[in-house]
Amino acid sequence: MEENKNLILALVLSVLVFIGWQHFFEPAPEDLPAPSARQNREQKPVERTAQAPGLPHASVPKDLPPSPRVRIEAPQLAGSLALRGALLDDMVLNRFRQSVQPECAPVRLLSEPTQERPFFIRLGWRSQKKELALPDETTVWATSSPVLTPEKPVTLTWKNAQGVIFERVISVDRNFLLTVRQRLLNKSGTPLTVQAFASIEGQASPEVKGQWVVHEGAVGFLNGRLEEKSFEDLQKGPPASFSGTGGWAGITEKYWLVAFLTDAATSQKTTYRYHEDRQRYEVETQEEDVTVPSEGTLESVTHFYIGAKDVQLLDGYESQLGVKHFDLAIDFGYFYFLTRPLFYALVYMKNLLEGHMGGCIIILTILIKLLLFPLANKSYRSMSRMRRIQPQVQEVQNRYKEDKERLSQELMALYKKEHVNPVGGCLPQLIQFPVLFALYKVFLVSIDMRHAPLWWVKDLSAPDPLWITNAFGWIAWTPTEFLQIGIWPLLMGITGLIQQKMSPPPADPAQAKMFLLMPVMFTFMLAQLPAGLVMYWTWSNVLSIVQQWIITRIEERRQLRSKA
Repeated sequence: MEENKNLILALVLSVLVFIGWQHFFEPAPEDLPAPSARQNREQKPVERTAQAPGLPHASVPKDLPPSPRVRIEAPQLAGSLALRGALLDDMVLNRFRQSVQPECAPVRLLSEPTQERPFFIRLGWRSQKKELALPDETTVWATSSPVLTPEKPVTLTWKNAQGVIFERVISVDRNFLLTVRQRLLNKSGTPLTVQAFASIEGQASPEVKGQWVVHEGAVGFLNGRLEEKSFEDLQKGPPASFSGTGGWAGITEKYWLVAFLTDAATSQKTTYRYHEDRQRYEVETQEEDVTVPSEGTLESVTHFYIGAKDVQLLDGYESQLGVKHFDLAIDFGYFYFLTRPLFYALVYMKNLLEGHMGGCIIILTILIKLLLFPLANKSYRSMSRMRRIQPQVQEVQNRYKEDKERLSQELMALYKKEHVNPVGGCLPQLIQFPVLFALYKVFLVSIDMRHAPLWWVKDLSAPDPLWITNAFGWIAWTPTEFLQIGIWPLLMGITGLIQQKMSPPPADPAQAKMFLLMPVMFTFMLAQLPAGLVMYWTWSNVLSIVQQWIITRIEERRQLRSKA
């Protein structure tokens, strides 16, 4: 029995380490400078390197005047694209703000190469034929309209000296998808061999402390596999290339994704890399060589997702465009089979309750408790029986404390006689740990939790902001992160302590003290978790206390009737 309790204690502490490590002990990767450090660092002008020998990019002169632009006006997206270079380099999300303050700026995903945090999309054509003039970063395109809207696509055109005409038809939908249809009309009189490419490049500012908690970096579903490289891996390792047909790939942060999606029949090579000279990450796709006859036309279509990682939208585009597993842009974690249904349950309840996330958490807690009701019942019934025979266990331990072998035999005989399983109360609890891990992922990365308010908590995806250690803000003192104990973590600790007191204590006094200390450890170690998760845990504790109390009373009455 002691070995079993030691095992359970080790597993519970492992859970704490798994969830809480990144909040206290995982340092921010040294290779990823903080945004302020990046902004203060001098940027040396460098030429863009070729993606393959003989396929160079033109460098961008520093003294160019500002580029004329086409405005982008859509329900979810706003910004502009530069006619010089035809770069997608200015995009904000209309519905999402940088903080909970209503006056703050919207979240910006794309910004110009000259900005402090450049992040942009470029695409075009390449050729081994050096004398062929291709549009590059200095090319100024003509536009059919000064404004791009969901109802009105824009066509960009440019013609080189050899008579080759280049067109880009750009459209935007009412959510987060831009479609770029590139056409090359060969009027040069000779066949041309070219290849289309698209690239997402820029600096990034990871939002999580530990790279293993939520994946941030390059991500894509290529050749039937999810291919991920964290920002840290990209910095330390060589470029990673994947050849195949179709798929999607891009750069992801905690809540946001910039990715391209290509046709399933398109053969291409996708590369993840880090440019140390200009401190930028890049994900690029490059199609195979195609020869265009004189008077012939070549077309290439690429879709770009620029927005929040909304599971319903990702699934919708997956079906609409025929790409596979676009939902894996969200880091569902190892328990995908649990996390994905929980995402959908949360979305469904959010729609049902018109966005009231506090009510969603309460309903989700009740549903999960109902789902796990049989396991919990078995666990509490076993705990009740263990508590009932605790005096007999203590008597046996005192009698045979000098003979360990005899002690084990007598204890097993007692358990058999009383029909008690010593680990019956522990194993059902262990089975529930995957659900806890899955919920941790849901509350950590769900865009629906971001900036969702509930009472004093303004953002359920962030820690509880009211700390008991500074009298809820009445004392002008900011405690260290370890001492930032909010109201919900305190309630979680109190309800956890009540649960522990209701459970049969271990026979070993040292272990009994350790188990009583566990709710206190939970309070401190999990205080920096999302307030939504801590709220769920607290409500779950309350329901467990009620259930355990009822089961205990039923078992006591059953025992009294058996003695009568």
